[in-house]
Amino acid sequence: LGIVIADVSKHGFAPALIMTSTRRSVRYLAELETELSAILSGVNRAILEDTDPEHFITLFLAQLDPLLRSLRYAGAGHEGFLFDPHGELTKLASTALPLGVADLEIQPYPTSLPLQPGHLLLLFTDGLSEAMAAGTGPQFGTRRILEIVQTRRSAPAQEIVRELVQCVHDYCQPEAPHDDITVVVAKIESLAG
Repeated sequence: LGIVIADVSKHGFAPALIMTSTRRSVRYLAELETELSAILSGVNRAILEDTDPEHFITLFLAQLDPLLRSLRYAGAGHEGFLFDPHGELTKLASTALPLGVADLEIQPYPTSLPLQPGHLLLLFTDGLSEAMAAGTGPQFGTRRILEIVQTRRSAPAQEIVRELVQCVHDYCQPEAPHDDITVVVAKIESLAG
């Protein structure tokens, strides 16, 4: 099972087109290739060929294997977070520069992380963490996001996502968040095999 989250620098029509092209490239390469580094390296080459240097993409690709009970990932300028069944947190650090910055090989996480029921994978874009109070105040911040997930990790994934988005909207009042928000929560409830 593959899970992807990505964010294009800047806003507007051009970044939206870049994201559409990136999404298509990821889907196409994932059908041909299972190795994370090959998928992201191919996407990076396509972005470099077709995108102005002023734009780049942060992207996180996770591969969940229910038979091996494992998680592999590669992060191109994007990180993720993994809570274990006891609530202990592991930061899934970026393994490469953002896509579209340089012609380089993307490296996956070197080993598989073991999974068991109760693990929770959290991915989000900077629209969540960088949301500002009243549009100009301090940012919502990663620490606050992790605290909310930590306290709500037993709730269904949909509820956790809904609560995070609602907390950010409440935090930004009376204005709306200035950037788009994407949140992915994947909970390991049972494993095959």
